[in-house]
Amino acid sequence: MTILTHLFLDFENVKPSPQDIKQVRGEHVRLWVLRGPHQNKFDAALNEAWQPLGDQVRFVQSSKAGKNALDFHVAFCLGVARQGDFLQKQDACYIIVSRDKGFEALFGYVNSLGSPMGRTNTIPEALRLAASMGAQPPAKLPAAVREKKPAAAKLKPAPKVTPVSKVTPMRKAAPLPKPIPLSKDMDRVLAHLRDDKRRPTTRKKLEHHVTSVLGNKVDHARVIKVIEDLTRQGVLAFEGTKVRYDLSKAKK
Repeated sequence: MTILTHLFLDFENVKPSPQDIKQVRGEHVRLWVLRGPHQNKFDAALNEAWQPLGDQVRFVQSSKAGKNALDFHVAFCLGVARQGDFLQKQDACYIIVSRDKGFEALFGYVNSLGSPMGRTNTIPEALRLAASMGAQPPAKLPAAVREKKPAAAKLKPAPKVTPVSKVTPMRKAAPLPKPIPLSKDMDRVLAHLRDDKRRPTTRKKLEHHVTSVLGNKVDHARVIKVIEDLTRQGVLAFEGTKVRYDLSKAKK
């Protein structure tokens, strides 16, 4: 089965050249272009470079500006892509093209699901990393052959490339992990939030606080799940990086 390559381009952080975009070829590649609310135009050369990709390129624009706003869009789109591939039983690798190193926390979790993931600073680097993960690189044909129909060219299979990154080797997509029972965790966190008059004011401080309450060796994914569940209940709300509390909405 062909291995798909998903490239998530942080357009606020990385401005690719038309030559970079032209390297994104082949039916096995999906390019996600994520841009900020004020990035409404591309120059003519980039527009021409996007067009041959057709449905293989998808544009996602954040409706609001703010620190990490586009990072959350990148993480969400990655989850959408991974879930779709899992349901289709499609092997895939996922690469974020950004100079922002804040995505590193995702890597261990996504890799634990059997899906290779990484980050690079440029699109060419991302394609090389995808090849090291086992994805099929786009074929490079001689100029004389490119003028003819692709079907007429007999290409040798691409050589296997030994992975150079510390990414989990490709294997069948693992089933999604069962949810961890968190009722007791939520009770403990809520108890501390009720008693503590100086509650964490930012998301980062809140994550540290929850980690401290549950034990410093607690899995980070478990911490994030507690915060997400409290947010769904309306106990927490985020305004940018700031946290707002309404403990009256906590389920008894």
